[in-house]
Amino acid sequence: MGITGWDRIKAACALEKTDRVAICPALYRSAAGALQGMTQAETQLNPEKALDAMLKTYDDFGGWDALYTSLPDTETMWLFYYRSPIRWKLAGRELPEDYQAQVFETEALSYDEYDRIIEEGFDKFFDEEYIFRITDWTPEEKEKKIAEQNLVIERAATEWQKRGVQDFFGSGRAHPFFNLSIMRSLEKFTEDLYFKPDKVEQAIKKMTDEMIPRVIQECKDYGVNYFSLNELRASTYFYPLEIFERFWMPYTLQIVDALWSEGIVTNLLVQTNWDKNLPYFKHFPKGAVCLGLDGSTNIFEAKKLLDGWCSFHGDVPPQMVALEKPETVANYTKKLIDEVGYNGGLILNIGCEMPPDTKPENFRAFLETGKNYEASKRQI
Repeated sequence: MGITGWDRIKAACALEKTDRVAICPALYRSAAGALQGMTQAETQLNPEKALDAMLKTYDDFGGWDALYTSLPDTETMWLFYYRSPIRWKLAGRELPEDYQAQVFETEALSYDEYDRIIEEGFDKFFDEEYIFRITDWTPEEKEKKIAEQNLVIERAATEWQKRGVQDFFGSGRAHPFFNLSIMRSLEKFTEDLYFKPDKVEQAIKKMTDEMIPRVIQECKDYGVNYFSLNELRASTYFYPLEIFERFWMPYTLQIVDALWSEGIVTNLLVQTNWDKNLPYFKHFPKGAVCLGLDGSTNIFEAKKLLDGWCSFHGDVPPQMVALEKPETVANYTKKLIDEVGYNGGLILNIGCEMPPDTKPENFRAFLETGKNYEASKRQI
């Protein structure tokens, strides 16, 4: 038996080379649906159709090495699978039929309710109360949604197993810092960080302590030792390094260290520009992190700084696959392979998520370059 896609993923995270670069594009239901001629409403409101679109897109484009997600990212999936504290506006419900889903951010958590999280924990507070603030569900409707989601999960597992491909991640969460920012709203959370920081710090500590054993158990139950930790608001794009050093880095290091001690690699998906934060990542254990970038951080400079220290997941910009020509996509993918993946440690990806206006010819150029470029160089 030859090298499998999963072999490539594991080798890349271990900073090793195989026959070619690993490929794991962030294909969610929005891009998959658009590539299959569906409206955004169809995939946002119907998880079965969304899964159909993801499966058909995988088949149409010849597959890849691992799945960024095997499940359609419907509102229900975000709320139950990730416990994501986001209120959504959806196409065909609050928005026109073919609009991209939108985050509706508001102050859904009061300052005094930090104490609830500190005392009860985030998961209990989220499951029993907070989820009803950001949806119009009743407790009975919540249970119905869970049952519907479980049917999709079962079908997805069967269909992807037929195709011989699996999820990259055994578990996924947003960082406590980001979750609190969403729950309080960016404006209020920023005020808290500067003027009333102690409760914020206590809440982040509680959420971190609570998250770690749950993630370890989920990865063990799923049999996949890779964890996706997502952060959008902790970089110097938003805050000075003093905030990052106090409220983000110590808790991220705690998470990474705890998971690494159990053999779990953290895929740290960081969005916006993290150029000034990158030197801190040398504090993570060598090989413990796969750094996911979205096109905003300079991946080539990151490679120079962190070469041999962490692997990379990225980094074709989403606007490139939406607006440029296949030759441009192919050339940039080659540059990634030559300058970031030349000695291993690279998993190709598009942005933080493939946009719904991804051109099919550009997606194909990305995949075919990843699959064939290194072999073509060996034949020269």
